[in-house]
Amino acid sequence: MSTKQAQPLHLRVLGFDDRAVNMFRLFLKGPCHNKAVIVEDDQGADAFLIDVDGQQGVASLSEQRKNHPDSAFIVLSMKRYAAAEGLIFVQKPARTREMLEAIEQVHQLVAARRLVEQSAGLTGPDPAMKVIRGADRSGQAATHRVAMMLDEQSFGSYLGHMDDVDPNARWQWRGLFIDPNHYLQTHIEHAVRQALEHGKPTRVETRWKPVYVFPEQRLITVNAEEAQIRSACGIPFERIVIADASDPESGAELQVTELGDAQALEILKEGKAVPIEAFIWKMALWTSKGRLPTGIDPHHPVILRRWPNFTRILMTPHAMRIAAMLWQRPASLFEVAAALDIRQQFVFAFFYAAQALNLAETREATAVEVAAAPAVAAEEKAERASLFGKLLKRLRLS
Repeated sequence: MSTKQAQPLHLRVLGFDDRAVNMFRLFLKGPCHNKAVIVEDDQGADAFLIDVDGQQGVASLSEQRKNHPDSAFIVLSMKRYAAAEGLIFVQKPARTREMLEAIEQVHQLVAARRLVEQSAGLTGPDPAMKVIRGADRSGQAATHRVAMMLDEQSFGSYLGHMDDVDPNARWQWRGLFIDPNHYLQTHIEHAVRQALEHGKPTRVETRWKPVYVFPEQRLITVNAEEAQIRSACGIPFERIVIADASDPESGAELQVTELGDAQALEILKEGKAVPIEAFIWKMALWTSKGRLPTGIDPHHPVILRRWPNFTRILMTPHAMRIAAMLWQRPASLFEVAAALDIRQQFVFAFFYAAQALNLAETREATAVEVAAAPAVAAEEKAERASLFGKLLKRLRLS
């Protein structure tokens, strides 16, 4: 199924000669599938790509960040740069995959910021919560919310408040952890996985409410109001379901029924279906409220495996800053909160939701080990022999 092409990223390239710029333009047209296009002036740029190892590179980066504080930057250098909001570091020699990931990450940052701008004047049912509406995959106006931004005040009214704990006083950690297996979130995830495996529009009878999943569109709807789901997420699952003889720890009792085309279309026309990723993310936040899954040590390094789609999910306070830091290198959750000077609750809630979507994970390797250049894998050697691998080599990108 085809999807609507996202607006290309307008990228201003600095620190390269004309020949290198032309090669990079070919790279964007090829492997990057025109997700980004090069523009010739700063005013028309959404983001900047700067080689700071060249002459005046560092000075140019500093000047451009002052002149364009709301823009994103991809920084290329042999030396490691510290994580910062809006700054994406790619260490040379970079692999093609790393470059593509950086472009996608910046594209998400720019898209999210565009949505923030478009949301001016639009308010949702909760104070200080901005709601953005968009078009669905068929081009029709979508009636569901596709993205929301919470500031610190609205986060507290929406998810409650938790005080920071002393990282070195474990006795203060009481109430900091919950077992997701005892909450509605995990049960709904079972339903989604089973429906996706089925591959057809389905109705999944859970031990709580029926769930409708549309695998092709990657949409989901639950036969309940958002306020009901939100309330149900906050208490242990066994206290909200009707007694059932089946094992409460298992998803085996889920009943999957394929929907007919007419029935599926009728449900979709109601406009209540939302992207699966956005729904699971929101359920995880409602469940977490700033707590962590059992088994996670907030002193242990974690890392972001994939960049969240901020154009689709509920954006918690400082989400982009947290994502940027965890994308750059492994760091403990306590370290992230301290480094960004934000409440631990924001970091814990973000990690809980990111882990629910398999976007984040604990990382055994230390930051020093991660920063060390890894051995070149066989597929990377083959990649370097490709046409665009050679072009990138000419650009000193690989």
